[in-house]
Amino acid sequence: MRGVEGFKQEEVERVYLTVEEIKSLTATPCMYPWLKRAFLFSCLTGLRKSDIEKLLWSEVQDFDGFTRIVFRQKKTKAQEYLDINEQAVQYMGERGKPTDRVFSSFKYSAWTILELKKWAFTAGITKNITFHCGRHRENYYRLLIN
Repeated sequence: MRGVEGFKQEEVERVYLTVEEIKSLTATPCMYPWLKRAFLFSCLTGLRKSDIEKLLWSEVQDFDGFTRIVFRQKKTKAQEYLDINEQAVQYMGERGKPTDRVFSSFKYSAWTILELKKWAFTAGITKNITFHCGRHRENYYRLLIN
């Protein structure tokens, strides 16, 4: 086995959204406001869909002049501290009880993917968009999309 090389996987092209495409999504109505809020929140924070889905209000902390999310990542189980900008805070909506989910209507499924693709198409985006694309945005950290 020492001389056997493993198979080399072909590099997969990573689909990401440009700032202009995110601005287009922001300006385009979505049939499901909770989907729009959750997706644009992901674009601004880089959070995974699984972490957005389980995010509780008790994990959102307000400090003097900024908001921090303190949460345990679902995928890695690592404790994270993420300071977010005011625009991302607005996408969370009105604060609920500590045990309430921030994005209570958001449940990721094949149907959600289809609705995301419809919304993107309406915004003039022809790329194969998934929720994960929001995490890979032209390498801008906390871009502002207004």
